[in-house]
Amino acid sequence: MTDDTLSRRQVLRASIATGLAAGVAGCTFSLEGAPGPLGGSTSTEESGITGDGSTSGGADSAGGGSDGTGGGAGETNSGGGAGDDGGPTDVDATAAGSQSSASVGYGETITGSIQADGPTAPEYGGLADPVTFEGESGDVVSVTMVSEAFDTYLVLQAPDGSVVAQNDDRPSDFNSAITQVLSQSGTYTVWCTSWNEGATGDYELTVEKTGEGGTSSGGDGPSISYGETITGSIEQDDPTAPEYGGLAEPVTFEGESGDGVRITMVSEAFDTYLVLQAPDGSVVAQNDDRASDFNSEISTTLSQSGTYTVWCSSWNESATGVYELTLERTD
Repeated sequence: MTDDTLSRRQVLRASIATGLAAGVAGCTFSLEGAPGPLGGSTSTEESGITGDGSTSGGADSAGGGSDGTGGGAGETNSGGGAGDDGGPTDVDATAAGSQSSASVGYGETITGSIQADGPTAPEYGGLADPVTFEGESGDVVSVTMVSEAFDTYLVLQAPDGSVVAQNDDRPSDFNSAITQVLSQSGTYTVWCTSWNEGATGDYELTVEKTGEGGTSSGGDGPSISYGETITGSIEQDDPTAPEYGGLAEPVTFEGESGDGVRITMVSEAFDTYLVLQAPDGSVVAQNDDRASDFNSEISTTLSQSGTYTVWCSSWNESATGVYELTLERTD
């Protein structure tokens, strides 16, 4: 507090005391342009002294700065005054899109930043920067987040507010990647966050459309039916498998809830890896090696009816080559 501010307050207090002693109702005073306690100016409105000695305060009853910071009780304050929750905001999952400060389109890479006053990611809960994109049901999308400032973490939220995928580390490093077949059309929210829930800093986010409904970027993808064996090939421009993250060729089949299925993948070119994705986009099974060798096999009972996607991949996430896939109904 400056000497000038102190002397003005002393004058003010003396004036009030004099007015009260004389019993003068309605005595007014003004300190136009006087500096406030944080360097702002006090209000130029006059403060009245009523007959009972109470004050009828002006617009700035606590002497807050003109920028709204440092406000005291009874003051409308957009800064971090008393009663202001300055911490992270836990965003309602169903209203995620309205909280987004940025958007990204297919094929784009954007730079963003996680701030200390940002919202928190649904389910995971770490400080996050929400980024939206428009997707159509059946789109195969790849979402990648990289940062030199912190260990990244991704959360993908569907238009209805449900969390459909999360990832901490892709196979190659501590950055994050999600590959997902979208089950809804509308606005998706990518929550860009960190494994350390309080971390802040810059990141890069890339969103790519790598196919449609099990179709790779090179054209119409293969499909398979019960009792069939098909030959396929993993190529360098194929998408990556959900959760696992390795290069993969997606193969679709139609299944009914309650079907017992066995899926087998064999290859002489690489160590195989299988990921089975349900119609709602969730990963329901994965397998690296069956009991007898390094080929892969999944046996499960389907819990949904619709189009399933078998992601034919490799334990070495960048491997390419030819494989055989067999689909059998076991019940």
